[in-house]
Amino acid sequence: MDAKFYNVKAEAKELVISLEENDPILISIKDALKENNVFTAELISMKGNIKNFKVNYFEKSSLKTISIFDSCEVVKCSGEFKYDLGPDKLFGRARINYRHKDKVFDGILNSGFACDGLEITLRFYEL
Repeated sequence: MDAKFYNVKAEAKELVISLEENDPILISIKDALKENNVFTAELISMKGNIKNFKVNYFEKSSLKTISIFDSCEVVKCSGEFKYDLGPDKLFGRARINYRHKDKVFDGILNSGFACDGLEITLRFYEL
């Protein structure tokens, strides 16, 4: 077996997704990754509001899910996504901090819809 190490720099690029009212968030991320031939990306920011969403969170040692139908501001987010071309699936998670009734909560976004003007920024690396 012959192995070589190549010194190649990867270039970081950002993919900005602008959503309109009632666009599904996770499906829009999957479609954007598919259209741009990106297979791994990290979630950098989400600017705007989301509504009709489900969030998974831990309370003590049990996993719970909550559905929120109001419009909530996304305060902070992080996560990573992997797009698999074969079964056309999106894997990964988006951890969000959101403001609901003047309190900030956090959890893993399970599903949700955008309010008008939601902007999602993803970072990926290209050789």
